Amino acid sequence: MKSKSSQQGISLVEVLVALGIGLFLIAGLIQLFISSRQAYKLQDAYSRVQENGRIALDFIMQDARNSDFLACLRGNKNTKLFIQTYPYSQNKGESFADYRNDTSINTKFKLTLGVSGVDNSTDTTVRVGTDSIIFGGINGIGIPLNEKAEDINDDLQFQDARISVAKDLSNLSIKKDNLAIIGDCNTMDIFQVTDTKFIKKGVFSVLHYPFASSSSYDLIAQIYPFYSMRYYIKEAGNHANNNVYYSLYREAKNDLNTTGTNLNNDVEIVEGIEDMQILYGEDIDADQVPNYYVPLSKLNKNLDGTYNTENVISIRINLLVASTEMNVLSGNTKLTYNNIEKSYTDGRVRREYSATIAIRNRLTDRSAK
Repeated sequence: MKSKSSQQGISLVEVLVALGIGLFLIAGLIQLFISSRQAYKLQDAYSRVQENGRIALDFIMQDARNSDFLACLRGNKNTKLFIQTYPYSQNKGESFADYRNDTSINTKFKLTLGVSGVDNSTDTTVRVGTDSIIFGGINGIGIPLNEKAEDINDDLQFQDARISVAKDLSNLSIKKDNLAIIGDCNTMDIFQVTDTKFIKKGVFSVLHYPFASSSSYDLIAQIYPFYSMRYYIKEAGNHANNNVYYSLYREAKNDLNTTGTNLNNDVEIVEGIEDMQILYGEDIDADQVPNYYVPLSKLNKNLDGTYNTENVISIRINLLVASTEMNVLSGNTKLTYNNIEKSYTDGRVRREYSATIAIRNRLTDRSAK
């Protein structure tokens, strides 16, 4: 056994050396943690940007591919439109082209059949300088008439096996204030539904504002919900530290109240979409291939000042997508978008996503308009 006098502790130098080694190891671990955290943050930002770009294009693609669907009405040269949406009343049948050129209809209330939009917007309710686009047509499956409609001003009765009791009306795609289309491949009317009423099992009626039609409807006629969907960019809000970001919004325009005001609220569908630029593929020789892609402002104008998109068979969407978080990247970054190089100092990850989308309902019969 050693005596107490022979037992010794560690020296101050040894303590300092041990502390130094420990601090060195801790510093390395901290640096590793910071690097891993930054790498995760960067990877997460890239993933979110990629996901947001893909989802945004998917939303637009779906409505673009469904646009201008008018069932058997689309390719029929004899199809007439009776536009009866409040606050104006058209008591004459018009062709598609005549309707688009009808200056008696306030463009604020004019419905979109097919595709239209705004190029390089100056409207401060959206992000100035961005494009917006509207798709329109029939949405959903037609519901057949239950009895012949001799007088179009009467309530229209339809048959639907899903209607067993009155509360089943809530499941219908045709509802109060909706815009609806009734047609039979020769004539169609677009009108506003004022209400729906249960008649009996499998039968309901649609009430509407009175309108004149040159045609009665046989049992082959069906009613369809009308839809018009608008996509645009606007400021979505602020994150911490005054971090302003933009989003892609979608607005359904298939409901009107008694003043013609759209009842639908816009919906933020994808965040981080900073810009949208659109080119329109016009087929001027009816060979189902676009002759060129141009901005909307390069197309010919209708008499009412809107742009003529009748020969547009595809669109090219170009999105600028950014991470919603700032300071993910260090220093200044540069990106070429829409053939223009820009510099950014906010440290956001940015990527460009594009897609060319065919308006397939216009490719079935380009010779019939």
